[in-house]
Amino acid sequence: MPDINYDNTFAQLYGRGLKGKDRLTKAWYANSPLKLVDERSADALRQVRYWIDCGDDDGLSRANSLLHIALMEKRVPHEFRIRDGGHTWTYWRTGITDALAFIGVSFHQ
Repeated sequence: MPDINYDNTFAQLYGRGLKGKDRLTKAWYANSPLKLVDERSADALRQVRYWIDCGDDDGLSRANSLLHIALMEKRVPHEFRIRDGGHTWTYWRTGITDALAFIGVSFHQ
């Protein structure tokens, strides 16, 4: 991730002036979705409805795929989408209707 993006988005949470793997601090690891899935029981994880939607050109697609695999291995129900596109407003505008429909079901349970 370019330094300017890190500084604008994550530096306040994880620390300023960090580069490369130094950005992966104790706080980052403690809040990693993969670590959280690994440490929690399947029953605890099933208390949440998961919607994972990522573009195939998004730098987060690999991590989201690993999260999908981790949830599958624990047999935790979730929705997983990889669609054409990147981490852009255009991508999110094309998926927001489906995401909101998924979220809306939670309010009717």
